[in-house]
Amino acid sequence: MDAQSQREKDNLSEVAYRSLINKIVYGGEIHMGQTLTETQLIKLLGMSRTPIREALIALETEGLLFRTGRSFSVLFLSAEEIKEMYQVRVILEAEAARLFAKNATEDNLRALAAVLDELRKLNESKNPEPYVLADVSSRFHSTIAAGSGNRYVEKYANDIRLKLRVVRVSLFTSLDRMNDELKEHTEIFQSLKERDSEGAWKKMYEHETKTMQYVIEKVIPRLV
Repeated sequence: MDAQSQREKDNLSEVAYRSLINKIVYGGEIHMGQTLTETQLIKLLGMSRTPIREALIALETEGLLFRTGRSFSVLFLSAEEIKEMYQVRVILEAEAARLFAKNATEDNLRALAAVLDELRKLNESKNPEPYVLADVSSRFHSTIAAGSGNRYVEKYANDIRLKLRVVRVSLFTSLDRMNDELKEHTEIFQSLKERDSEGAWKKMYEHETKTMQYVIEKVIPRLV
């Protein structure tokens, strides 16, 4: 396959991936817990089998889908499961921030600054895709977890973040919450840059608590 053909193939897979994310998160055509087949999605998306299959595999890898024989099912989370996961996430993310402030290298800080800059540019762009914003925001948190120096905090924080992906994408369909996320991430970064471990813990705890409240009040009623 030549380079041009590979690019076209990758672009089609990306279109299929984006379409599935949109329909699962806020399109109303695919719901949590629903079983999906390639044949069904070929009709729904009007695309060929190969890009759809690659999009399904990517979403399986991310934990949004799981395989059931020859088909896939969308991860189902009850309202109570979402609340409980967020309660744990608040604790893990705050502890990751506290440890990052103590243990992170200058390379960790530079990597985090680059992610924050990417998030800022996305916020300033016209109509950024919610799933792209969610992914960059997730990298901000995973970079903090990676720099915490605690492999278990990193593993469990990342696992919960992945399971909550469908919920987190929904956050970025709101302009107000999108702007709040950037402001709160910037404040967290400032505390981390100053090596203020208690300040970083407090800022992250407040950020995740606000996010949890928004999810409970605005997102769960729409998803579950």
